Amino acid sequence: MANITEDQLVRYFKDECDSFEKLQIEEWLADSENAKKAEFVLQRLWSDIPRDLEAGSDLHSVLIKIHEQIEESSDRSEFPVHQPSGSAWRQLLRIAAIIIIPIMSIGGYYLLSQEQAAPVEIAMIEKASNPGQRSRFTLPDGSKIWLSGQSQISFPETFDANSREINLKGEAFFDVVKDPDRPFIVHTRDVDVKVFGTSFNVSAYPDDKFIQTTVATGLVGVKRRETDSPEDFTFIKPDQQMTFTKSEDKLELSQVDNELYTSWINGELKFRNARLDIVTKKLSRWYGLDIELDPALTSSRLTFTLKNESLQKILTHMKSIIDLDFEIADGAAKISKNE
Repeated sequence: MANITEDQLVRYFKDECDSFEKLQIEEWLADSENAKKAEFVLQRLWSDIPRDLEAGSDLHSVLIKIHEQIEESSDRSEFPVHQPSGSAWRQLLRIAAIIIIPIMSIGGYYLLSQEQAAPVEIAMIEKASNPGQRSRFTLPDGSKIWLSGQSQISFPETFDANSREINLKGEAFFDVVKDPDRPFIVHTRDVDVKVFGTSFNVSAYPDDKFIQTTVATGLVGVKRRETDSPEDFTFIKPDQQMTFTKSEDKLELSQVDNELYTSWINGELKFRNARLDIVTKKLSRWYGLDIELDPALTSSRLTFTLKNESLQKILTHMKSIIDLDFEIADGAAKISKNE
C-alpha cells in the first residue's frame, strides 16, 4: 500500500487529486490506523475555517442544510447551482459530499472549507533561564514547565482549540495536563515530541551532539522533524529514552533510570558511570561558568550525586576519584590531567 503524505491528504480533502491518486488515498483511508492519522489533518484544516459562514448559524445547522442539498441532488451527476453564496457555497457542498459524510462514518471530524481564511495574530510569550539558573512556570492550559540553565522556550498566549504547541532550545521538564482532544507538542530544531498528558524531560541544546527525550510517566511520541512524516511518531514509555544523533539523523531507543535525567528539577544532578565530558558540560550549565576539560580526560567516568555543594567541593570530590587537577579563576574552571 502506498505511503500517503500530509500534502496528499490536503489535496484530497480539497478535491485536487487525479483519479489514480484519489484511489490510492481512499484505499489508504480504509485502514483504521490511517484514518486516525487523517483526523489530525482534518482537525487542523477545520481550525482554519471562520465560524461566520452564515450569520447566526452553527456547525449543526450548516450540516443540516448540506444534507438537504445532497439529498435533493442524489440522482444527479453534479450538485445544484442554486446556492445562496455562489462559488463558496458550491465548494462547501462539494467538500461535504466527498469528505464530511465519509469521514463521519469512520469517526473523523467535520470539515468545511473556503478559498482563504483571514490570519489571526496570536501573541507569543518567551521564557528564558540564564546559565546557572533554573525556573518554573505554568502554561495557559495549566501544564507546568521547569526550565534548566541556558534554556529558552516560547508558546502562544492562548493555545488554540486543536493543539498546544511550544518551541524549546535547551532543556526543560514538562508535567502536562491531560487533554485527549489537544495534543501537546514540543518543537526542537531537529525533533518533535507529542503527548496528551504525561511528564517527561527534553534536552535539546543547540551545541550538543544529541537530543534526548526521557519519559517519567505516561506515553511520549517522538519523531524526526524534517525526515519523518507528520504523524510518524514512535511512542516510548516510562524509564525509556529516545536519543536523536544529529550527525547521523538517527533515533535510538534505550532503557534508562529516568531520575538520572529528571532529578535536576528537585535541585539534584545524578551521574552514574557518566563520561567526564558530559559531566563537565552539565556542571558548566548548572553553575553558570565555563569549564575547560583536558581532552585526555574526556572518556573518564564518574558516579556521584550533586545537591547543594559548591563547584569547588564537587571538583575536589572528582579529584579523589580521577587523577586530575583543577583551578577556578575569573569566573571559569580548568580541569587537567594530573602529571
